[in-house]
Amino acid sequence: METKNNNSKEIHPKGKKKWIFLIILIILGATAYWFLQKGSPGEAVPIEEDIELNIYNSQLYSLLSEAGITDAMIDIQEKETLIALSIPQGQNKEDVLSFVYGAATGFSPNAEKLTVHILTSSAIEEYSVTTENVVKYADGKLTKEEFDNAVIKQTFSLQ
Repeated sequence: METKNNNSKEIHPKGKKKWIFLIILIILGATAYWFLQKGSPGEAVPIEEDIELNIYNSQLYSLLSEAGITDAMIDIQEKETLIALSIPQGQNKEDVLSFVYGAATGFSPNAEKLTVHILTSSAIEEYSVTTENVVKYADGKLTKEEFDNAVIKQTFSLQ
């Protein structure tokens, strides 16, 4: 003959489902709370330094693009103006450089130096000249040969 222990209680199947549902609900609630405390992935990150936009970069780019030089990056700084560009097909490199020198000097007359990087498929050609020499050449105080000698030229191979 079997004897049953009357001290143990059996949980009805519907009661088990309620407990499982309650535990899942608590876990979901805790997870949601944790995610809300961490912040959403799309939330803006505070920037410690103010970023100052230089309107002259955009204006110089607009002028260059009107001349057909649309593949250019420009950074006008206090002491130096940096320009990287590709020579548009059908345009002469010397003509483009002359135009860029004049245009850049107009937007950054107080910069000490102007550096132009011409990007090709195999190299980067760098042309650096003082703003003072660009102004002297434009004013006719330097000959073309003197100006060309004042420009520092370097080539960096990409191969």
